[in-house]
Amino acid sequence: MSLLDNVKASVRIRDSVPPTPAEKQRSNDIQGLINACKDDIRRVGVDEGLITDSNVRVENACKLFVKAALDYQGKGSEYKERYESYLSAMALDVDYKEA
Repeated sequence: MSLLDNVKASVRIRDSVPPTPAEKQRSNDIQGLINACKDDIRRVGVDEGLITDSNVRVENACKLFVKAALDYQGKGSEYKERYESYLSAMALDVDYKEA
């Protein structure tokens, strides 16, 4: 599955086959949030080469970011705190630092 599909699954979003125009727009919106998360990860100094869709830590960060942005289950502020802590941990990890 793609990163977009994994993130949508984490917030219990399933599209019909074929997806409706509203579902396509929702997917575009979520992709925009994923892109914003990747930019945020890049901003804190994580090596560009590690910011890939297949990196499990990037995937987890994106899931937290999207859940915070969507106020998933009314716990957006909790997810935001988790995301910020997770992002800080990535930024401080020597294996993730830019060269």
